[in-house]
Amino acid sequence: MKFNGYVHFNGTNNIEKTHEFYCDFLGLTLWLEQASCRIYELPGGNLIGFCEHMDVAKKGNMLTFVTDHVDAVYDEFVNAGVYVDGAPRKNDNYNIYHFFTTDPDGHALEIQKFL
Repeated sequence: MKFNGYVHFNGTNNIEKTHEFYCDFLGLTLWLEQASCRIYELPGGNLIGFCEHMDVAKKGNMLTFVTDHVDAVYDEFVNAGVYVDGAPRKNDNYNIYHFFTTDPDGHALEIQKFL
């Protein structure tokens, strides 16, 4: 089997708020706009999509964004008034440095650095 890429689709209640968060705030590039879905390009060439016709499933899903600049990203979230669960911290079990937040629909997001 050979695949050309990966798209992870999530439900959204408001495609415009989702666009503002992922495109305008996080800086992802809009890759494709469809009738009730928007797909954004992630670093590394994979894709993430949000669709208004899908249920917003909040349990069991987490989107993790990897960066070497966890503290700077944390400051940007705090300065923009975006919810964060606390200051970045080291997790010795997984050897990462991270914090958690949510998007406008309540999807769990983690911002992390592998140590």
